[in-house]
Amino acid sequence: MGKLTRFSALITAPIVIACALTVYVILRDVAPQGPLLAWVLLQSLLSVARFIVARFVTGTGKSKLASWLRCGTFFLQGILWAVPFLFFVPEGNIAVYAILSVVVIGVACGAMLTLLGEPTGALLVAIPALAGMQTALLSAGNSKLSIMAILSLLFFSMVAIAAMRLRQYFIENKRYQLSLQEKNAEITDKNARLYRLAHFDVLTGAANRSLLVQHGNAYLEAAGKAKKISAFLHIDLDHFKHLNDTKGHAAGDELLRVVSARLRAAVRLEDVVARLGGDEFGILAKGLDDPADAEIIAEKIIASLERPQKIMGSILHCRASIGIAYAPRHGNTISELMNNSDLALQQAKRLGRGKYRVCSDDLQAEAIRKLSVEQELRAALRDEAICYHFQPIIDTKSGKVTGAEALMRIESSHPIHSNTEELLTVAETVGLMDELGVQLFASLEEQGQKLFACIPSMKKISLNLSPAQLRAQTPIDQVESLLARKIFTPEQLQIEITEQSVLERGSDKALNAIQRAFDLGISIVMDDFGTGYSSLTHLKMLPINGVKIDKSFVRELNSDMRDAAIVRSLVGMCKGLGLTVTAEGVENHAQLETLRRLGCDLVQGFLFFQAKRVDELEQAIEEIGDRFAQGLAGIDLAAPMPDSASDGHAKSARKDETAQEILARLDQVRAG
Repeated sequence: MGKLTRFSALITAPIVIACALTVYVILRDVAPQGPLLAWVLLQSLLSVARFIVARFVTGTGKSKLASWLRCGTFFLQGILWAVPFLFFVPEGNIAVYAILSVVVIGVACGAMLTLLGEPTGALLVAIPALAGMQTALLSAGNSKLSIMAILSLLFFSMVAIAAMRLRQYFIENKRYQLSLQEKNAEITDKNARLYRLAHFDVLTGAANRSLLVQHGNAYLEAAGKAKKISAFLHIDLDHFKHLNDTKGHAAGDELLRVVSARLRAAVRLEDVVARLGGDEFGILAKGLDDPADAEIIAEKIIASLERPQKIMGSILHCRASIGIAYAPRHGNTISELMNNSDLALQQAKRLGRGKYRVCSDDLQAEAIRKLSVEQELRAALRDEAICYHFQPIIDTKSGKVTGAEALMRIESSHPIHSNTEELLTVAETVGLMDELGVQLFASLEEQGQKLFACIPSMKKISLNLSPAQLRAQTPIDQVESLLARKIFTPEQLQIEITEQSVLERGSDKALNAIQRAFDLGISIVMDDFGTGYSSLTHLKMLPINGVKIDKSFVRELNSDMRDAAIVRSLVGMCKGLGLTVTAEGVENHAQLETLRRLGCDLVQGFLFFQAKRVDELEQAIEEIGDRFAQGLAGIDLAAPMPDSASDGHAKSARKDETAQEILARLDQVRAG
């Protein structure tokens, strides 16, 4: 309204002055010149004053003083317009009355129409002028003048009503336009915020996965047609979870913001930096002249992130592992590049972290192989084809089967091209260990009692639990269920663990699971003993009942004096700690006899037979029962191996002279 007021004052000021001069011309011959000129001058000064008020006072604010000044100038002008009728016009001069009436009505209408934003001011001009005009006309006693007065009043009223309605229309339209503008601005702002929320990471300000995929796929399609090389760098911060656990999530969030800023500073403006989730970032490097440029970017990023950063009062160091994949060599879409760069990223982590690696054909072949294994595993789970087979454990003194190791197998009727180790590794990777455990424990429950029934000398069934299973603790829950339902007694079960269980992340959960099993009365055996980094510490600290000597020491037992010395030392140490010793991987009679003489308690391996179903194991026990009953002391070391050991995995038997020579030399060293 301020602009409209100033505009109307600017327009009406010259109009009013022109009208005042017109009145002067009309009345100069019938009115005194002095008062008439004074009237014209005063009318002009009031118009100029009203313009000054509108321009310099009203334009700077909406104070009451400005409003009073504006209304005062309007009212004075209205009174002045009535003066010609009352004082200057000769009585009964109809022509002069008519001309003055037109001028007054014109001024009043002009004020009304131009001052739509100031209806009060328009009325203050028109009402005094019309009142003076009507008084003069009616006092003349002329019927024509009276009619003219009435018609003038009606005309003015109609103009006033039309002007007020027009003003209301303009006001409502203005409000509507302003409302539309505000809504449009609000919608635009909301759309911008929604777009940013949908396509950018809130924490770091980097693009998110959705925008990366959308923009990246469009770019890669165009780049493929133009034969341009691009690269995708998959970045993962090393040990970020440890930072969150020790410094708190606020410090972790601040570090992510710092990392995002450094990544953007390390690449070109056209490259896309995105946060993929958690502590993972991705960079789409566009239009590379040489694939090696991506490796230069990776080196630059690693160096940039390794610079120390002060966060929440602490100096933090950040390292990252990076995997690189190229387009179109490793894929033509963001999804393909992400998958292949992730393969390279995992290799970089395996090689020690803080490095970068480029995706290779070998990595892709390995990924395809893992996918195939996963499909086989899922099919086997779906068909409930996974079960336990049992490999006997033999007492070296009595020659009797005193235990059996439960090993996962897939029914022969189900097509499978993967070994057990591959299946277990993939199951841990894709999160199928719980589902796998359900089927295995169902098999154990079904066949375990049959095993004890068919082999009277059986004392324990040994179960292998991986680090992932121990961390999840689900198998311990399943073992508790078996004990609670009296399917087995605690003395009938044994759990085999590896040193890796207490070395990997989450070892506290694994230790808790081991302690739970031990508290239930279940024996704990450390598998693959001698191959870890801190076996002696674990022998002291862990609640274990026995150890298994890894087959790598048994394989060359009768041909390498160092292996024989290691086995003798391990057996002696474990005996001193009151632990039972089992040797695995026994493949020939010479190894068996050597282990027996070194004091090993239990043995297992292909010399006897592979893992079998319970019914097959029962038949095998019957076939070689007489031999076990005679004891191992009478075994002829030169005798051929059993058929069960000749499956391509067992080696030929060592000569008796070689075994005797190794043992004799060890005895000499020990005596010396």
